[in-house]
Amino acid sequence: MMITSKLEDLSDDILMDIFDYLSPPVYIYHSFYNLNQRVNRIINDSRLLISLDLSHLVNPSNFAYHCQIMLPNMSKQLISLRLSNEQHLYEQIKVFLSNIRLGNYHTLRKLSLTQITFDQLRRMLADILSLINLTQLDIDMFDGAGITSNELNLIADTLISKSRSIKVKFKKKKPKFKINEKFSF
Repeated sequence: MMITSKLEDLSDDILMDIFDYLSPPVYIYHSFYNLNQRVNRIINDSRLLISLDLSHLVNPSNFAYHCQIMLPNMSKQLISLRLSNEQHLYEQIKVFLSNIRLGNYHTLRKLSLTQITFDQLRRMLADILSLINLTQLDIDMFDGAGITSNELNLIADTLISKSRSIKVKFKKKKPKFKINEKFSF
């Protein structure tokens, strides 16, 4: 006699273990989300922690899908997020800011913002400061045009004063001014 089993026959814990091995985690959503209510519940379980690098998404509509459909479901699971304006096809961080409120991701521990503009960083500052679990913040500034060292130092000091446990790295391709010794380029 042949025994047939299906994915739905597996226990919740075994499904969680399987989902932990899938990388990147967006494949979980692409492959299993809306299969049924039980699987959706498991995928959205706060014990399933997600590190997400969206910097490789070169298609703006694919990135918008992630911002509008997937990320809102990950607010209790997302522990690491990387965004980038490097793809020159569109400003990924600008699109993110128009769709998502970063302050809703209270489990976020690491945030990496590559080639972020000063204006985008200034817009995100209050949300970054509200992330109580954030321990690492990597900031790679796009350019320093029109930014004084005082403005950047003010933001850096604000971030450091919020929490001594946050590791902040400022990077610039062509530094035009000196930042406090607390930060490295």
